[in-house]
Amino acid sequence: MKKLLILGCGALMSLAASTLPMAAADASMTTDSATVTVAVGGSEAQQVSQTPVVPDAGAPASAWDAYASAQRAAAENGTLEATMIPSGCTLTQFITSPSVEYIPSLGRNISLDSWTSAFQCPIPTGAAIQSAGVSQTSAAPATSSPYCPGLAYSNGAAITNGYECIGTYANGSQGYVGTDYTLQTAGSVTGHLEIGNCSGSSSCAVGTLVKNGATLTLTASSSVWDTTQTVVATNNSATWSGTWWKGSSSGPYTDWGTVCGAY
Repeated sequence: MKKLLILGCGALMSLAASTLPMAAADASMTTDSATVTVAVGGSEAQQVSQTPVVPDAGAPASAWDAYASAQRAAAENGTLEATMIPSGCTLTQFITSPSVEYIPSLGRNISLDSWTSAFQCPIPTGAAIQSAGVSQTSAAPATSSPYCPGLAYSNGAAITNGYECIGTYANGSQGYVGTDYTLQTAGSVTGHLEIGNCSGSSSCAVGTLVKNGATLTLTASSSVWDTTQTVVATNNSATWSGTWWKGSSSGPYTDWGTVCGAY
């Protein structure tokens, strides 16, 4: 399968590393299982006040397990939605699924939740709908909204019919790595996002699987763009890849583009 390679795996935003207290990455984060669709709603103040607090590195196992339970409850009750909604955009879907995080001080994983969200954003003044089927080459600034919505620090590039980013943000003391794809061409496309670990690679390519997002259909028109974002909770550093795979669960899948960043 031909890959559209956008950024070298060594590319990074220098500010990003300062946002997350990270240790060495562990490939055992990979997991896919049942999903939970969360009802969209609730005020931002209520949501942010329920953000779980990450224990100190030397905390006992019981503290980490209690934190993991609180993080899962926060995701499954929709209390983390506020971190996902860029200004002016409307959240339309929020789907959680199991994930794991390796904790070096414990020497084992804890069970957390990851999620896939979708939201619609108005097209900014001066932006234009792209021509269908075109593999874009002009990249907007990496951290400009709505090209990397919801990600505080990120690497992004124009890919087939849209724009994709891989990046991070923090919710309280918890760090997250996420990838998003914004459809910028009138029409619709079905597919899913994939987060990978490409540490040690000399070029940007689809990394070792960390998380597959839920399959969604995005639609763009003359007034709105659809964005989907898949996020995993992590305090580990790595060089990450984000890929948008066009296709349904019956396949086949087509790689519309891969972007990479180190955080």
